[in-house]
Amino acid sequence: MIESCFDGYNGTIFAYGQTGSGKTYSITGGAERYADRGIIPRTLSHIFGRISKNTTHQYNVNVSYLEIYNNDGFDLLDENHSTKNLYDL
Repeated sequence: MIESCFDGYNGTIFAYGQTGSGKTYSITGGAERYADRGIIPRTLSHIFGRISKNTTHQYNVNVSYLEIYNNDGFDLLDENHSTKNLYDL
């Protein structure tokens, strides 16, 4: 998926499952060991590593990190972590 983004396609990682099944851990990873990092830190590392090697192109990177729980949306990059109506996201 990451390589497709460099070809001009949008990419989405979607974790779905019951509470306690490990979605958050898979996406963000563990905080104690570098080897335990999840999909997001690994993906960002790969993207910015590849961008830094190519000085002939200009890149625009946009990242969203949302949680939907019981029809409430949470912007996990918002420092307030306030609940927002899904239509406002």
